[in-house]
Formats: sequence, structure tokens, C-alpha cells
Amino acid sequence: MRSPFFKVAAKVWFFRGGPAAATAVLLAAIVFGWASSLSLARTSPPETAKTTTETKTRDDRVADAEGVVLRVVDGDTLIIRRDGEPPGAKTTVRLIGVDTPETVHPSKPIERYGKEAAAFLKREVEGKEVRLLTDAGTASKDRYGRDLLYVRRVPDGWFANLEIIRQGYGHAYTRFPFGLMTEFRRAEIEAKTAKRGLWADPASPPSPGPAPDPKSKPGPKPKDGPDAAKPDAIVWIARTGSRYHREACPTLKSVKTPVRLADAVARRLSPCASCKPPNPP
Repeated sequence: MRSPFFKVAAKVWFFRGGPAAATAVLLAAIVFGWASSLSLARTSPPETAKTTTETKTRDDRVADAEGVVLRVVDGDTLIIRRDGEPPGAKTTVRLIGVDTPETVHPSKPIERYGKEAAAFLKREVEGKEVRLLTDAGTASKDRYGRDLLYVRRVPDGWFANLEIIRQGYGHAYTRFPFGLMTEFRRAEIEAKTAKRGLWADPASPPSPGPAPDPKSKPGPKPKDGPDAAKPDAIVWIARTGSRYHREACPTLKSVKTPVRLADAVARRLSPCASCKPPNPP
């Protein structure tokens, strides 16, 4: 369908014989149409803004509940009662991403700095309200049936899992992935650099043990060798795994880190059966 402006221009051309006049009518029509479209654009409602939830960073920590810490078992395990549960209810919680020296293991002796780690956690959270958080990338329970959780003290938000590592009472447990693994590893490096807690040099030599029986014959003199290493001997560990190695061990991957033998033992790593690295004295 032709525009009315074209009809007007044709009449002007026909009756007045003026192409210039017809052209002026067409130009006026163009200007009028442009002004109308601009006015319509200004008065049209804006498009609905896209939701911002699509760009939010995913938070692996998911609020579970709040509760009270009934008892600290050791440096990385505690017993809690969630709010709203009856007085007799209780749940055993294993802290995500942290491992402390053993103090209550049925088949292991009390390890160095284990009592200090347990006392630290007890001082900070036992008998206090805490917020419990799960990790979207971690199982809800470990193989012993304990709830795997992050624990934050109420109301100041003191982060138990992280502070145990930062203050040198335990190390980052990275055998299984979890959302805050990078942050926990960074805290362990910070504690090692500052020589806090179990990363510090022992303040005193180990106890000499019971006095020898004067009637007994002296045992053989220890020999120097791989089975009689000093605590500051250097061994090598992989990013993951439960063993320490010699530097040239064929089972050790290219990504390896040197550590003191004493530190490897404190982390409860065992010697590799293939390369037979030094044993603790």
C-alpha cells in the first residue's frame, strides 16, 4: 500500500508540474517518519533486565544448622547437638579438610602435638554455639559415619577448620577434594613459614624412657644408615598419597616436594616400600 505522502507528491507533480515541490513533499514525509519513530522509542518500556543470579559465584559452603558443642574428642572431631533436637540427641562431627595428630586412636600412640590440638579446639568451641555448614563437593559422612562439616563459632564466625591449620595444630587434609582446599593449603604454608605449632622445632629432646636394667647386657650399637636417620633428614612427598620417598623413587611422580622426615612423620605418612626411605629414629 502506498503512503499518503506519495499520493500528495504525485498530485503536486501532475497539477503544478513542479518536481522540486514534489521532492520537498517527500523530504517532509521522511523527516516526519523519523521523528515519529524516535518518539516511539523514547516512550517504549525498557527490556526486562536479566537476572543477576546467573553470574553469582557458586558457594560450596551450604548452611546446615546451628547447634552447641557438647564435647571435643580430639583436634578434628567433636560431638554436637543441633538446635531443636532433644537433650539426649548428639552427632559426631569430623571437620572437613583438616587433620590433627592422633590422641584417641585405638591402635596408635598419642602423637606429637595431638594433646595441644585437642586443647586448642576445646578452648575455642566446647560448650559454645556453632554454625554447621556442609560442602557441596564433599560426601555428607565419612567411612565411620561421622558428619563431615565446616564449623563456625557463633556469633563471631571464628572458622574452626581453617584456624586449626593456620595456627599449626593440624595440616590440610587433601586426600579428598573439597571447596576450600586452596585456602586451606595456603594456611598450612603460612603456618610452616611461621613455624607455628607442630611445624616448630621441638622445644626439648624426647624423653629418654625408663632407666636400663643394670643386669641386662647392652644391645647392639645403632648403625648409621637408612634405618637410623635424623629427624631433620629430607624426604620427598607427592601432592597426594600417604607415603614419603627418596628423591629418586621410581614410584614418585614428577610433582614432588621435599620435607623434613619429622614433618612427614607428624603428618602420619609412612615410608615407601619400594625405595625404602629413612625411618624416624
